[in-house]
Amino acid sequence: MLLDGPADAAQVVQRVSDATGGAFTPPQDVAELAIGVLAGRGVVTVDGGVATLTELGRNLLAWRGISSETAHAFLGRAAKFGDVLKIRKEFFEIAGLARTIAWTGTDEQKQQLAETRTKVLEALTDARKALHRVLGAA
Repeated sequence: MLLDGPADAAQVVQRVSDATGGAFTPPQDVAELAIGVLAGRGVVTVDGGVATLTELGRNLLAWRGISSETAHAFLGRAAKFGDVLKIRKEFFEIAGLARTIAWTGTDEQKQQLAETRTKVLEALTDARKALHRVLGAA
């Protein structure tokens, strides 16, 4: 996204969100970390929190055939998977919460986990069946 011009982490996040139609919005701290890693490798310079591609950075991207247009095209295609990524994220969060309760929860929390598990599994079963029907109708 720095091929579109210098940007701070918040602007990089906004550019990614815009390029994917809102389907993917990386956390700002991840963008900040990425900028720091790129700066450490000499691919960008950072002045006042604003990252700018160096000549090395531009040359590496050009060598790989990456331009602003190809980056936007890639992100546009990736946007098609936005719903899949959101579902995946929620699954991981639910699994993490369940694991925490299973290992360290109180008896009451474990009871609520058992009740919630039943509801979640029913919802997942319904969703799976619906998606199979959609695939069968295609």
